[in-house]
Amino acid sequence: MWTVSNIFLRVHNSIHRMDRVEIVTHVPPGLPAAAAQDLAKPGSAVVLYRNPQRLVLYHLPATASQVRDTLTPVVRSLTAATEVTLPAHVSGSMVRVITQTLYLANAPGTTLKTREQAPRPTLKPLLAAAEHVPIAKHAQTLTRGSLIARFLGNERYDPAQFSAAVQGIFRTLPVRCTELPATSEMGLLTAVGQGATVPPRLVVLEYRGVDSTRPIALVGKGITFDTGGLNLKPFEG
Repeated sequence: MWTVSNIFLRVHNSIHRMDRVEIVTHVPPGLPAAAAQDLAKPGSAVVLYRNPQRLVLYHLPATASQVRDTLTPVVRSLTAATEVTLPAHVSGSMVRVITQTLYLANAPGTTLKTREQAPRPTLKPLLAAAEHVPIAKHAQTLTRGSLIARFLGNERYDPAQFSAAVQGIFRTLPVRCTELPATSEMGLLTAVGQGATVPPRLVVLEYRGVDSTRPIALVGKGITFDTGGLNLKPFEG
């Protein structure tokens, strides 16, 4: 039987498992000599190494999709904590792509798999240029939010559990969360929810921000019951 407290704990633990990428604001002393030499080469270079031995150097291609294709299998093959060094001459856009790729590639799989998954190792991007730090932090924040959305979409929550999970995520943030029961005015919501044993509800998140005179509204949906994929029509039709 799910309760609000253990749903919150489940969400909290899952989000914690996502935090396997730690942004380091400066390159610490003791960088391996081979890694330092590689970073001095021209081009977009990324060094993945495990102290004290360097693992591998990548001169990344120009496009974001090629960067992801190059780095993703490497990150997923790692079995131990690894540090990733980005040289100062890498562009800000490349820092953003690399950070997103490291974060997504190192994220755990769905919790619904029956086979136990090995924990992912920790990655530490070491940023040689100070101006890259806010870029990497921003990319990390956006990607973490994407992973939270994926987690909520993959879990087998009913509407009540989904609402509790969302409220748990925003519990410590300056966001007001309100749960509203479905009413007759919510025609589409109530129609879709007729097939479920737990009635639907509307979850409203309100963030005032720093300028309440210019509000931004984001509208989304969290479907916990759907008959998508069931073809009720004859094939000839």
